[in-house]
Amino acid sequence: MRIQNPSICAIRISVLLLTVAILAGCLEQPDTSASNFPEPGVSAAAKVYQTQYDTLVSDDGRQIVFPEIHHKLLLEGAHRLFAVVRFQDGSKFGKEKIKLALNGIRDRHSLTFDLASDAEWELEGREWKLFVDLTGLRFRGGQSVLARIAAVQSKGGQVRLWVSAPRKVSHLELRFSDETRQRGSAALPRVIFDRIQYGSSAFFHRLGSLYFHADQAVRGFECSLNHARFRSCQSPATYWLRPGYHVFRARAISLSGRRGPTMVHHFKKHWHSEDVRITSTLPEESPTASTSMEIHFQTRNNPPWFMWEWILRLAYNARCRGHHGKLKACVWLKDQIYGGHWGTHAECQLDGAGFYPCRSPVRYQNLNDGAHTVAVRSLRDESAADEYSWIVDSLKPEISWTQTPPPQTSEKAAMFGFTSNEEVEFYCSIDGSDFNHCTSPVQLNELEEGSHRFAVYGVDLSANRSTTLEYLWQVDNGAPILALTQVSPSEPLTSSAQMRFDFEANEPAGFRCVVDTEFPPPDLDAFQCSSPLLLQGLSEGTHRAYFVAVDLQGNQSEAVRYDWTVDLTAPAISLTLLFPAFVPTSANGAQFQFSSDEPLGFTCSLDGVSLGSCSAPFSVSNLSQGSHTFVVRGVDAAGNEGANSFGWEVDSTAPVITLDAIIPPEEVTESRTLEVRFSVSENAEVLCEVDGGGQVECASPFIVNELADGEHELVISATDGAGNYDEGAHYWTVTSPVVVTLDSVTPSESPTVSSDAVFEFSSNNAESYECKLDDGEFEPCTSPMAYFGLVDGDHSFQVRGVAELGDAGDPVGYTWNIDSTPLEATQVSVSQITQTTALITWTTNVPADSRVQFGIGNLNGEQYDAEMTTSHVVLLQNLQPNSLYGFQVSSEDFWSRFVQSELQTFRTLR
Repeated sequence: MRIQNPSICAIRISVLLLTVAILAGCLEQPDTSASNFPEPGVSAAAKVYQTQYDTLVSDDGRQIVFPEIHHKLLLEGAHRLFAVVRFQDGSKFGKEKIKLALNGIRDRHSLTFDLASDAEWELEGREWKLFVDLTGLRFRGGQSVLARIAAVQSKGGQVRLWVSAPRKVSHLELRFSDETRQRGSAALPRVIFDRIQYGSSAFFHRLGSLYFHADQAVRGFECSLNHARFRSCQSPATYWLRPGYHVFRARAISLSGRRGPTMVHHFKKHWHSEDVRITSTLPEESPTASTSMEIHFQTRNNPPWFMWEWILRLAYNARCRGHHGKLKACVWLKDQIYGGHWGTHAECQLDGAGFYPCRSPVRYQNLNDGAHTVAVRSLRDESAADEYSWIVDSLKPEISWTQTPPPQTSEKAAMFGFTSNEEVEFYCSIDGSDFNHCTSPVQLNELEEGSHRFAVYGVDLSANRSTTLEYLWQVDNGAPILALTQVSPSEPLTSSAQMRFDFEANEPAGFRCVVDTEFPPPDLDAFQCSSPLLLQGLSEGTHRAYFVAVDLQGNQSEAVRYDWTVDLTAPAISLTLLFPAFVPTSANGAQFQFSSDEPLGFTCSLDGVSLGSCSAPFSVSNLSQGSHTFVVRGVDAAGNEGANSFGWEVDSTAPVITLDAIIPPEEVTESRTLEVRFSVSENAEVLCEVDGGGQVECASPFIVNELADGEHELVISATDGAGNYDEGAHYWTVTSPVVVTLDSVTPSESPTVSSDAVFEFSSNNAESYECKLDDGEFEPCTSPMAYFGLVDGDHSFQVRGVAELGDAGDPVGYTWNIDSTPLEATQVSVSQITQTTALITWTTNVPADSRVQFGIGNLNGEQYDAEMTTSHVVLLQNLQPNSLYGFQVSSEDFWSRFVQSELQTFRTLR
């Protein structure tokens, strides 16, 4: 039987029994590392922590033991209890039952749950896992599981669970989920266990260091080993440990000084032993190119049959009895575990994976490249294992060149450098010879002329051989021969600023060129070049170029030289017109004089037509109307062409003047300004003259201002460059405008009550007048002009003067209103009467002033407002309280019409 997380207890288990009892002290504490376990039925948003209780499992898979439950259920919050059932294989035993009892009593406190419940199954590897919620299960007495546990704990007792299960059940766990809130305080710190570390030697292997930490910032820790008194401690807590079972407890002290819950960890200290020893490996070397490994090992000190025994020492030291039921002291467990012989029973582990049963030799295939470790331990002592580590390297090394000679060279020595991506030994060969051990770099000397081959490969520590690198090169010591095949331009005197050279060598070679130097290469001005070589932007003067060929081995030919001169200046030609004296001209002939600053032969052309060779002076005749161009050319010895030209125009057609617009266009006008817009058919000199006052240069538009009354004349003339002439004229008369002045109007006010109107008017130059009343037509009239019996309403009068030529001037006018309605005063009232004031209001049909006469007994008081209005408001002030006042209102309009109301009274307040 194998033990998982055993406690210090005395247990006796019969092989034939399907039940296990656990007594006081046989306990397992919460494994807080399982705090993220997703318990069924618990809200993901709830603040929960899970407590997992491990179990003792027998080898036959039937007997499952739960330790004491120290999880207090009396705290505030919600609690749930789950059973997690795992099977050895994929089978499900729906008809099987699992029985659960408290404190080892199987009577009325026991309960049974069916594996074929509605809970959901999950396949995990080769195991089936089932979560069963035990919270709602009740004993036959009607008490729930949680209530029963809480009841036992409330009396100071501890709960023990007894379980029987089907044979195929391999593991059964109880897990609690709770949400505990402490009123008025923050959550207390919890201690989380990390690991145990022992000393490496046989002596210091008894020294154990326990590492832990808190889930929040704390003031400190308190620790206890094997139920000793709590003392201040820190992580790691180090103890001298005897072989056997131990219990370590730790709790954290919060920053406020409160102690958190106790973390309890059970562990077993093993003897430092060498029960397993790895004796040999195949292959033996490391690193190795083999992806397989065979490990041979031996086990020792394992008797063929052996016995396990646990004893629990209770406080009352009761003697163990040979039966079970209501056990008070302890139980015993005996079982035959393994029978065997030397070198058979062990557990192996590869690269940190889980341990599994194995026997020597153990073989591994298809290993990946990299580091590997095999650990072998005996079944007797799982804490002590022998290990073997090695490296698999099946990859070929990669080598590359770091230095090589040129593919073509004249050097008889060569240097080769090479490197690898890992540690290797290099082997080299020259020109097909045997490969021998070598190191980088390799120096080769006294090489013969011709082709050569160098090869190298590398072998790493795992005997992997790289790909062979080969390099071919040529050694050549003969000089090449260079020749210029074409030069363009080919003449040594040229007017071109560029030059092209074509050249070649009698063997593959590179070229070096030098321009405008007295020394052939090599020198600092030599540059790499290729055929053809094109030189551009050459300056005037003498130039020289050298050409040298260098073959692939570096051999240099004799230099080839070429000299030439660049003349970029064209000859200067002067050209003079002898006849006519000026241009443009109406003459149909011309004569020219020309010469040059250097000897030249001349050619002439007229209007693009060659006239052949010519000499000065040179004449042309029978020219047609239009533009003409005469060109004379000359070419110097370098081929530079000079030219000069003269252009002129033969024109015998006079320009045409067109008067496009005259503003104002009338021949008789009152305007004292004239604007003339004109155009000329060709470029010409334009002159304008007004009333014979002399010609002036002018352009369109031409404007004349401040013209006097009377007749006027404008003459515009145009003369083109050839002397051709044309003119145009305009004649018109300027008269003064007729202006009428309205001298007087009777009546002069508006509105007015008069139905008659008289108008007097005059003019400085009117021959007659025309008058208009309201919407009527203009009719002849004289001043004064009178109208009688006009009706009430708006009226208008206009008068205009007529000039001698019959043109009417702009009219002047007058508008007025006639209103003969009598003045009326209505809606006379008094309001807002107080002890000393009263407000008098009334309205009139036309604007008028406001007057109120008032008094006690007689109207000796008066209030007056001169504002002309139709709504009248007068405030009487300084009145006597509780007095009877009389008042009359009156108004007078613009036309002195008067209206007065009847007498009215009012009394002031007391």
